[in-house]
Amino acid sequence: MYEMCYFEPMELLDLFEEKIQALIAEVQRLRVENKTLQDELESSCSLIDESKAKMDELLLEQQVTAEVRQRMEALLHKIQSALPQ
Repeated sequence: MYEMCYFEPMELLDLFEEKIQALIAEVQRLRVENKTLQDELESSCSLIDESKAKMDELLLEQQVTAEVRQRMEALLHKIQSALPQ
């Protein structure tokens, strides 16, 4: 019913060597892919840090602009209240 599959010891050793070589090649490929992904992640983290810094600058600029606007409106109100009606 079942056919027995027999290999000679050298054939088994050849198959084993082929599998090991394939595994080594896969590990090397995965190391290269991992390095690429690490580089991309590092680059993305740098971009995120730069974006956060720009957002902080923008927020500060908006706060300063709002303060300047309030002070200018207060000065305008003083000028208008000082003028005769």
